[in-house]
Amino acid sequence: MASLLRHVWGFLRSRKLAVSLLLAVMGWSFVATFVPQVSREPEKVAPWAVSYPALEALVRPLGLHDAFKAPLFLGVMALLFVSTTACAWERTRFSLTQFAASKGLTESAIRRLSASPKMRFVVPEGVAGSAVMDAARVALRRAGMRLRSGARVGEAAGGRWGLLGSPGFHISLALLFLVIGLGQMSRAEGMIGVPVGYPVSDTASSYGLYGAGPWYQGTGSGLEIGASEFALSFMDGGVDRGASAVVTLKRNGVEVARQRVYPNNPLRFGSIMIHQNDYGLAAALRVEESSGTVLSATEVLSDFDPAVANGMSPAEFSIDGSGPQASSLDVSVAIQAEHEGGDVLRVLPKAKTAKLTITGPASYKQEATLAAGEALTLPSGQLLRLVDIVYYARLSVVDDWSVYPIYALFVIAGAALSLAVFTPYRMVRLLLVQGPDGLVLHADARHARRDPLFIENVEEALRVAVDGLRDAPDAMAPNSEEEKR
Repeated sequence: MASLLRHVWGFLRSRKLAVSLLLAVMGWSFVATFVPQVSREPEKVAPWAVSYPALEALVRPLGLHDAFKAPLFLGVMALLFVSTTACAWERTRFSLTQFAASKGLTESAIRRLSASPKMRFVVPEGVAGSAVMDAARVALRRAGMRLRSGARVGEAAGGRWGLLGSPGFHISLALLFLVIGLGQMSRAEGMIGVPVGYPVSDTASSYGLYGAGPWYQGTGSGLEIGASEFALSFMDGGVDRGASAVVTLKRNGVEVARQRVYPNNPLRFGSIMIHQNDYGLAAALRVEESSGTVLSATEVLSDFDPAVANGMSPAEFSIDGSGPQASSLDVSVAIQAEHEGGDVLRVLPKAKTAKLTITGPASYKQEATLAAGEALTLPSGQLLRLVDIVYYARLSVVDDWSVYPIYALFVIAGAALSLAVFTPYRMVRLLLVQGPDGLVLHADARHARRDPLFIENVEEALRVAVDGLRDAPDAMAPNSEEEKR
């Protein structure tokens, strides 16, 4: 059992596994960019499947249409988290060992240094051991390290804080995978259309496309999302940012956030992030009594579509019946888009008109083309009025608490990596040994980044320091038995 556990532990902390999993995640993400995702473009999934039936037979079982929530992807991410955690533990344990070693050499380290040194320098005859340590101290100080020594043993270290770099990076990476996974399980995301001048409640029913993780709490933020100051071409810093609107958030009627939203400039408020996705036209309609009292109001959204004769996709809604003889009616709204040379212009039409087709029970049907402000009479005697035609902003709204922790972990990981790269841990150990050749200086040097030049520089500095004692009168060994010992 112990052998099996050691084998599993070795497998989990292997670099090959971590690299393989990272490559798998990168490959999966790359393939997913070529496959329509149900979370962003569900209308394209079915046509894609018809166009590529052979690929669909592979894509659908793998879950690539919802690539980042597919069981296979989540399983790989979970294994990557475990592997990274194992690597982080190994590096943390090693770094703590190095910290402990910097407080003094252990007996086992002294035995290793005595038996198999990486460097060996024969001390000139008659030179005192204290003089050797003094010379080594001066040489290593020039390399940025402070030598702590006794009569026979010395240790110097530099870049000690660099020991925190590797474990800090791996711990941050492991936490990053964990936060991303938890964030996916507890986030909500959707597309919502907000007509300019007509705020919309941030609830699940207001979204045309909406999805939430199994751990998401609630069905919306309770905020009111509004759009204003829509511009087809917004210039910022001399760069055309394209179509954009000023998005506002209100809570209990009080504005809590306002910002113009365009690519790479989302509105952030707490855990909510709002991007501009696209735009279209919206028809604002009201059902009124003949006296002018408004009974209900709705705004239907329509997208530009060159394949349709009027240039806009049709929009539909229902009017609930009222009164003893009234029945529910279905209304189809076709906005007339602006055309030029046979092309549909993605602009607000000069003549704001829409064709309304109303159907009901007993083959009832009524058609009328209304201009903004006009109304038609329903069978109940009520009026259906086309109030206005305006732009609407299609917004991508994400409610995800993990965004800011992810940013923070990226910063921490970058700082830890910089610490490891620019302040690498360096260590030199010295031991004076009395042997057949007389007094000999044994040395061992290590560099966290395994820089061979560091080893060479230390070897050269110690050689020069020891050789320089040959003609130094103050370096001669005294004759006392204590010094000889």
